[in-house]
Amino acid sequence: MIELLQFKNFHNIAAYISNKKIEGLSNYNNASKVDLVNLARENFVSEIVISTSEFSSETMNRLNIQLIQLFEEGVNIKSFETYYEEFTQRIPIEYLNINFY
Repeated sequence: MIELLQFKNFHNIAAYISNKKIEGLSNYNNASKVDLVNLARENFVSEIVISTSEFSSETMNRLNIQLIQLFEEGVNIKSFETYYEEFTQRIPIEYLNINFY
């Protein structure tokens, strides 16, 4: 998704936060160490898209505290799944299983 978005002029990706670096993409931040609040403030972030699928519970607890603070400051927080559906007008393939309907 990041690779797709970086070529669209109306999206400015300040950073991506993950537990692994994606080769060829800049602005990587390690999820277990990132100061999300400071990163968002320095880059005037208005929206954060988050996926929780591969983070440990410890990392998610730490990020959740920071996300709540940013939300209270007016930053829009969206799940990756919601953002993907809005951007592509499609449902993520991971959700197309027997329980989907």
